[in-house]
Amino acid sequence: NRLYFEYRYLIVWSNQFLLNRGFAIFSGDCVNQSLLFSAEKLFESFIAHLFKKYASDNLVSVQHRKYFLVDKYGDEGRGRFRLRPDIVVESNNQGSLGCKITIIDTKWKNLDSGLPDKNYLIDIKDMYQLYAYGQKYHLGDSYIVDSIPNLVLIYPYTEKFQKRLGSFSYEEVKEKYGLHLVVFPFNLADFEDDGYKKQVLEILKVAPAPEFTYPIGCQSTFEVLNNEVDTGTENGYVAKPDDRYMLIGFYRNRVHLDWICNNHLYNVRYDERREGSFVGINIIPSRVVLYNNLEEKTLAFTVNQSGTMIADGEKMIKDLKYPVTNPSGKIGERYKLFSLGPEIKHFKKIDILQLKENNKIDSDSYAPFFVKY
Repeated sequence: NRLYFEYRYLIVWSNQFLLNRGFAIFSGDCVNQSLLFSAEKLFESFIAHLFKKYASDNLVSVQHRKYFLVDKYGDEGRGRFRLRPDIVVESNNQGSLGCKITIIDTKWKNLDSGLPDKNYLIDIKDMYQLYAYGQKYHLGDSYIVDSIPNLVLIYPYTEKFQKRLGSFSYEEVKEKYGLHLVVFPFNLADFEDDGYKKQVLEILKVAPAPEFTYPIGCQSTFEVLNNEVDTGTENGYVAKPDDRYMLIGFYRNRVHLDWICNNHLYNVRYDERREGSFVGINIIPSRVVLYNNLEEKTLAFTVNQSGTMIADGEKMIKDLKYPVTNPSGKIGERYKLFSLGPEIKHFKKIDILQLKENNKIDSDSYAPFFVKY
């Protein structure tokens, strides 16, 4: 009757649960309620829960919100299109190197290991997505070493997808230090005998892990190249494909720094008659680190690997408007120009003076030098 009108839904639900009635379709005049859940969201949330539970020695973040795809839009100076990888696992076992990062995205889709010609049915949008994550997290926090994240895609384990696929290398030219992606099946039925835990630990273990080196300041065995004597061969220094180099450069003052930032260029002398010349060192570094003894501000930039440019003093002054107090003194000189990429805004402090002392470089010398790391 009307006294129980407000309880009508509670009574229906109580009957449903207390009398063990299911939610499937069946005949009869009973009121049947159905609950619908997104399988994709369930899979994503459950895998995230398992990583938080079984990778507890690490910092596990769900829907990580640290970076934007677009760092700056217009005059607002604000980022746009926030990146949200499903799971980010940061391991602190690298000591002063910082964190080893594993970026994981889960996809509720069927793959087929027997269809390599169709890319195992992997959606190219998923590959784009992980590449964007890798690039942003790669450039975000370190210039001391290339903090290359491990990229992982997790799909459901099925009859047609039972073993992880081989590593996908995004950049062949940087085979050793470039971005790599591994695709794993996750078996939801393997919950006995710590099956979930084993799978989580296997993913973190097998995910591609680039080699790391100690950062500058932690050891004194870095190979420093700062003049022709160090090149070692008559034809100049030969850089190996697997080696990485950082150029340590000096900026004279604020005007010089503004020219560097506005033109996205850094120049070194390319004249064998002058001390500090780089005629014999044909290297394109992966990083340029700029310092000034009068200012504590140290800047770091990525370097575009497409090549370098050689310019004489006249071009530097007339075309590139290079700031000098005595323009006539630059005529006849040659310069090698490195094209700078994005500035790395969040990075670990580097002690330039300590680096010079460790490698027996005069602290009063402002000549740029390379560090192989």
